[in-house]
Amino acid sequence: MRVRAMGNVVLDRAKRITHSQGTLSGAIGFWGLLALLAVIPAAILVALRRKNELPGGDDVEGAATEAESAKLWTLFRSKKARALALFFGIQSLHAFVEMGWLAQIFRDYGVSQNYAGMLAGLMQLLSIPCAMLAPTLLEKSKNPRALVAGIASIAAPAYLGMLLAPDSVPWLWVILFALSNTTFPMALTLIGWSGRSSETTALLSSFVQSFGFLIASLGPLLVGVLLQATTGWTVPLIFCLVLVIPFAITGYIAAAPGYVDDQLATSEKN
Repeated sequence: MRVRAMGNVVLDRAKRITHSQGTLSGAIGFWGLLALLAVIPAAILVALRRKNELPGGDDVEGAATEAESAKLWTLFRSKKARALALFFGIQSLHAFVEMGWLAQIFRDYGVSQNYAGMLAGLMQLLSIPCAMLAPTLLEKSKNPRALVAGIASIAAPAYLGMLLAPDSVPWLWVILFALSNTTFPMALTLIGWSGRSSETTALLSSFVQSFGFLIASLGPLLVGVLLQATTGWTVPLIFCLVLVIPFAITGYIAAAPGYVDDQLATSEKN
């Protein structure tokens, strides 16, 4: 309760600054000041850690990090690992674009500001129960590959709807987006299924999320660039629609039976 009360105080202060300045610059500056203040305790913790480290500790830690990085790169030899990274990356790219741009797309197509915000919030709300059910559905499915590829493909009619009739039944497009985002917990589940050992699973998780989020981070930026270049949402939405194809294909490959360990062992023999 105390943490919540402190958060409310901070938010209230930020709102007051915004209203007093007439723009968002004051509020942004306020949040920047908080981030700067957070550096102080972090710097103290780093200093204390270095003070208490044993001689040679940095060398040992550095060697361990290099060894782990070398193992991480070997995962490129696994078809399943590559497919998982691409599947996770494209899924996250779609999610980032939807979370960042969906409300603005609705507004630009004539939906009111309040309704557009409600639709964006509805997508997030519906994603919660879908995410909770996803691992169970995947586990009980007789054909996980078809399930993953099929749910990924649900994004296609959602983007088509946004292209052809964005303001006719916007709630339907939001529901389809939420269903398609069920692939995120499915991707995490597939990571756990794809390693025979805990060490391989941990490396695979680092590999998939590192390269996946790198791909995903480009999504909102690319959509913004396309929007600026074409002064409309047609090309950005077509771009997202086309990405559904590799999204479904990589999901199908990632959900195939087998283990990353076995593929790595086979590649070493060859």
